[in-house]
Amino acid sequence: MDDTTLVREIKRRFKALRERRRRIEHDWDDICDLVAWRRSRLNEDGAVGVETRRGLRAYNSVGADSLQTWADGMFGYIVSPAHPWFRLELAEHALNGYPQVREWLDRVERHLFSLFQHTSFYSAMGQYFYDAGSIGTATLMIEDEPGADMLFRVLHPYTVYVAEDRRGRVDTVYRQVMLTARQAVQEFGSENLPERIVRDAEKDPYTEHAFIHAVFPNTERIPGRLDAAGKPWLSVYVPMGDEKIARKGGYNSNPYCVWRVSKDSREAYGRSPAMDAVCDVLMINQISRDLLRASHLAVEPPYNVPREMRGKVHIAPRAMNYYTDATRVISPVHTRIDYPIGVDREQRIEQAIRNRFRVDFFLMLNAAERQMTAYEVMERQGEKAALMASQIGR
Repeated sequence: MDDTTLVREIKRRFKALRERRRRIEHDWDDICDLVAWRRSRLNEDGAVGVETRRGLRAYNSVGADSLQTWADGMFGYIVSPAHPWFRLELAEHALNGYPQVREWLDRVERHLFSLFQHTSFYSAMGQYFYDAGSIGTATLMIEDEPGADMLFRVLHPYTVYVAEDRRGRVDTVYRQVMLTARQAVQEFGSENLPERIVRDAEKDPYTEHAFIHAVFPNTERIPGRLDAAGKPWLSVYVPMGDEKIARKGGYNSNPYCVWRVSKDSREAYGRSPAMDAVCDVLMINQISRDLLRASHLAVEPPYNVPREMRGKVHIAPRAMNYYTDATRVISPVHTRIDYPIGVDREQRIEQAIRNRFRVDFFLMLNAAERQMTAYEVMERQGEKAALMASQIGR
């Protein structure tokens, strides 16, 4: 396939993947507004916006707090930097019993653990779990730069478009990359870019330009070749609006790790604990808003004021209101507000939201009403871990 045909095919697929993902973007928007305030949404032009005022639709923070607890708990239980969280074994299990083999595997484990400590892996995984618990689809990109440490980077969910193979595994990832003209020249070289971007790099270097980065299986692979044609995965950068390839390369393995916490068989994108809890989050926001209004009414009730005193009333500590008729007094309007029922309902829904995020699992000892034995702690941990196995297993 020649370069012009390849560029057209990439843009056609990108358009199809973007249209396909619109079905779930409305759910993502609700999650970002109500729970995951950290993540911004798409602008009208399809680019990720930079929002400064977030969470304005939320009247209760239990959803956001539970999401953060879930993300922190998953990080601590699965990939904590405080202790080794993986173990190496040979596929031939009989060999693992030899002392020399076990000693060698232990040395490799310690070496790999040390490597992770010196990369951006741990700083990226916190955001990785946050995206998984909120959006339901988290994408980690692993880049290996010559002469530098491996780079682990979590991509914004709104910039990533995925497709599956026949076995339900993500094998195609398209993402929209925004680079300034200066960054584009540094990344690809001026000889590989359209003239408009090169001109901007000279006159207005901070003008942003959109690129498509497409990674997909190389169906025309030529075994034995050392260039992109011989790689199992193709990697192509294409500037939006131009039929030119900025960079064409390849990978020996897919550089994207796409995690779907739970997934419907007919969907390419995942579902999350936040999506399971969104109905309760909407409900508790309504109740919290009503309780806020009720508390305002209780503290600052409306008043019945004689008409002739209009504009002369002072409702403040030690205020003086003068009148001639003793029967014409200012009086508050007493409304019957059953506040305790609303608070009780709010607490019940808050606990339901925490259950969606398995908060009790991560804070078991903190929430214990009494001191537990070590055996009881282990049994409870095993019970909770069994409930979360489907999420962790993916």
